[in-house]
Amino acid sequence: MKKNKPNIICEIGLNHLGKKEYLLKYLKIKDIDALTIQVIPSQLYKGSLKKCKLDLNEISNFINLVKKSNKKIGIALTDHTLVDFFIKKKIDFYKVLSKDLKNILLIKKLIKTNKKIFLSTGTSNFKEIKDTLKKINTKKIELIHTSFSKKLNKINFKRIQELKNIFKLPVSYGNHSPHLNTIPLSINYNPSSIFFYVKLNNKFDYPDNLHAVKIKDIRKILDSIDFNHSKFIKPGN
Repeated sequence: MKKNKPNIICEIGLNHLGKKEYLLKYLKIKDIDALTIQVIPSQLYKGSLKKCKLDLNEISNFINLVKKSNKKIGIALTDHTLVDFFIKKKIDFYKVLSKDLKNILLIKKLIKTNKKIFLSTGTSNFKEIKDTLKKINTKKIELIHTSFSKKLNKINFKRIQELKNIFKLPVSYGNHSPHLNTIPLSINYNPSSIFFYVKLNNKFDYPDNLHAVKIKDIRKILDSIDFNHSKFIKPGN
């Protein structure tokens, strides 16, 4: 099997906490291929997420700055009414969260952008994934294997290859495990990209917290990724 070097994609999500000055700190991340930021409908910014809303103008400015830093920019989008706004911003790719895997309206509208679309499979079974894929044009689609289990032995990296075999599409790995030292191990399963959440070095109450890597620790994660595929280590070893 040919081994490829995966793209390294750091996900901000809502870990900017709605503050422009926090968002800009993520621009300091080096030696990665892309950053993503999450945008949700206005009505969902409530409770603990109420503080996390950013003005679209601030997001627009951030997109421009990411592009100037020679990184790609992706949007994790849940609101189909905002697709046209991001088309104008010439976003490089989009991510569909696992909770929206059955949101065909959103996915079809994103496909019309002619950009790469990453579909997070989350806890969906193969039938649910198949039901979505048969309703859409899969030319620009890539799947993401994400395990939400906090148990080390439930990460199930083997599902990356299973998804490839069944759906004949590129498959990435998206980390949601608090066992951050397992992120580099995903390369053993040849994902097309490795997604992991990031957070500031400060001890804040982040929406994506335990499974997010502090900015100061990203270098350690990157240095642990065996891009040359010279060894194979199982989780827990």
